[in-house]
Amino acid sequence: MNYKKLYDEIIQSSKNKKIEGYAENHHIIPKSLGGDDNVNNLVRLGAREHFLCHYLLAKMYPKFSEEWFKMNNAFIIMKTRSADNRYINSRLYESLRKNFSLVMARNQSGSKNSNFGTIWVHNKTTKENKKIKKHEILPEGWEIGRKLIWEDKISICKCCGSTYIKTQGKYCSETCRKSTVKHKMLSSDSTIEQISKKYDITYHSISKNKEFIIELLSLGITRRQIFKFLKCNQSGTNYKTFSNIRL
Repeated sequence: MNYKKLYDEIIQSSKNKKIEGYAENHHIIPKSLGGDDNVNNLVRLGAREHFLCHYLLAKMYPKFSEEWFKMNNAFIIMKTRSADNRYINSRLYESLRKNFSLVMARNQSGSKNSNFGTIWVHNKTTKENKKIKKHEILPEGWEIGRKLIWEDKISICKCCGSTYIKTQGKYCSETCRKSTVKHKMLSSDSTIEQISKKYDITYHSISKNKEFIIELLSLGITRRQIFKFLKCNQSGTNYKTFSNIRL
């Protein structure tokens, strides 16, 4: 596809028509490629045409050329700054996303890197990490390197026994959590069956199984499991009766 030809056609068409409503200034030859603010290098474009022009500029130059990097970087900035979503062609945007990592890697290379000339250090006492200049003297109590997990934040999973960071909850993974919940439910179902043998159960009723329910509640059985076993619907009347039993 001849991207330059399409670009030139949009520019020429926009020069010959009056834009109604919202419009933006566009440098025909981008400033990063040597263009200036001369009136002959400016054209008024609607938001959609402006988006398409920057898309075409990002496509028309040989990949990995200086122009290619600059135009893809400009396209990224354009999308990032459009917080009001004026540039809405998500399909075209997605088609260039694979280039973004290449552009960002180049932007962060060498002295442009935000970490250039610095090192991470950590303090075991205060449990802090920070960056300092490589030539700086290491502060007292600090060691070289970044420490992400401190000893007091390590816990043991109640399901599989592996270690994990405490902030994740009681389990090391969602799989362990679901496995434990399933085990508890099966165990509870077994307990309900066992207890039910002591009583003359009347199904579809809460009020007629008061003693049975009280014993189950004392063992930590949930209301949902009790309702399920007794085959009771979750109506307001049943909830009220159940609440009175709990009192």
